[in-house]
Amino acid sequence: MAGEFTTSDTTTAQHIPESRPKFVETISRVRPDKITVWERRRTREPGVLPAAPASIVDIFTEPSPQGDPTVVAHIAVTPGTCTMPELCRSQACDVDGGQVAVMSYLILRIPFFKVGSMSFEKVALVTGASRGVGAATASVLAAQGYAVACAARATRESPQRTPGTLDDVVDRIRAAGGTAVAVPVDLADREQVAAMVDRTVELLGRLDVLVNNAAVTFVGDLDIPLRRHDLVMAVDLDAPLIAARQAVPHLRAAGEGRIVNVSSLAALKPVPGLMSYGMAKVALERLTVDLARQLAGDRIAVNCFRIDAPVASEGSVANMPSVDHSEWEPSEAAAEGIAWMLAQPTDYSGRLESMTHLAHEHGIMGGVGTRPLTPTTMFNGVFDDYESVFIDG
Repeated sequence: MAGEFTTSDTTTAQHIPESRPKFVETISRVRPDKITVWERRRTREPGVLPAAPASIVDIFTEPSPQGDPTVVAHIAVTPGTCTMPELCRSQACDVDGGQVAVMSYLILRIPFFKVGSMSFEKVALVTGASRGVGAATASVLAAQGYAVACAARATRESPQRTPGTLDDVVDRIRAAGGTAVAVPVDLADREQVAAMVDRTVELLGRLDVLVNNAAVTFVGDLDIPLRRHDLVMAVDLDAPLIAARQAVPHLRAAGEGRIVNVSSLAALKPVPGLMSYGMAKVALERLTVDLARQLAGDRIAVNCFRIDAPVASEGSVANMPSVDHSEWEPSEAAAEGIAWMLAQPTDYSGRLESMTHLAHEHGIMGGVGTRPLTPTTMFNGVFDDYESVFIDG
């Protein structure tokens, strides 16, 4: 008989048997509040589930009578909170070093890839998540309990020249016990950008955070080929705008939301060879403060994280092979700063924060706080040219 299983605790798939089909394409950590129970198996107290904190210690899929995939969750309760302590003593098993009592198997009918009925507590979409700062940010947010949609072009089936794929990142997050899904996307295609947001909500049920991190760079100043200029603007500026437009209704539906746009020091001072990139980034910062004004009444915070310290991401290292990267910061440092901004209240909005300034002011991001502060206003005057360290590509 159908019923309701409710718990205030976030429950974790502690173990997924290798011998059974895995329900891991979309979920490895779930919060099963008010999930409909279609059938009970092996329930030692028919029709009754104890009011106790619960853990999912086994989760897998099997066909339903209609042929749709279903989730089978092996539910256990912690001894001492169980209403049937004699069962705890006689049927205990060990999970994460603590004794738990096996209570029942539940059949939860949740169609594969349609987990909106599974109310994840918080969901983040991170672009450019196949490597570098995006991948590190996805991992940090997953460790904080977000279900993360990782979006980028590079997959194992379609890799790019720079190392790193969505599949690699998703696998690492899942291996660490987090929830992640891959959302392949060409951010130069407006329709794909909008579909990226919709796909995230389709897979994970909601959206709370958007991190516009992805960017492309081509070397060139006034002589840059216009097709490359257009591509930089499409990926670095248009894609964040379209993603935000598509995300806002979902952020409103969540009750509040947060958007972080990742910028660069190139937004504030001319870097030889990066004219189009710098133009896109300064426009992205302008977009940030305008969206913050527009969305403040919806409790949607919009902020900019400006990377003004050298970060040894795969893309930066590939673009500057002749430069010594040994003293550069790891991508994880920037990810820590982005996560810090996302953890602030929603009235923390419209902020254009530089990485070094955040590190100095709040004591975060490790060694970044020992670096000199950079300007926070746009350069005014004639900048002395210096040889570009970027390569074309």
